[in-house]
Amino acid sequence: MSDLIKIVESNGKQAVSARELHQFLEAGSNVNTWFKNQVERAMLIEGEDFIQISEQSTGGRPSTDYAISINSAKEIAMLNGGDKGKQARQY
Repeated sequence: MSDLIKIVESNGKQAVSARELHQFLEAGSNVNTWFKNQVERAMLIEGEDFIQISEQSTGGRPSTDYAISINSAKEIAMLNGGDKGKQARQY
C-alpha cells in the first residue's frame, strides 16, 4: 500500500505535515486557518501534540507548516469525518 500521508521523524517522534493532512482530507479552507481551528477543536498542545516549522521561501515570505504527532493527526481526521477521515485514521 502506498503512503496516504508521508510520515516523518521530528524530534525523535513520528509526525505528519499539517499541510499534507489538510490536502489529503480535502479541507476547503486555508491551511493555516484550518489548522488553528483543529488545534482548538482537538485541544492540542504546542510542543506536545505539534510543533511549528518555518519553511524556506522561494520568493515571498516564508510559509509555516506544523509537524503533528500521529495520535493528534488521527484525532483531527476523526473530527473531520468522512471517507478521507476514516482512511487517515485507519492508516
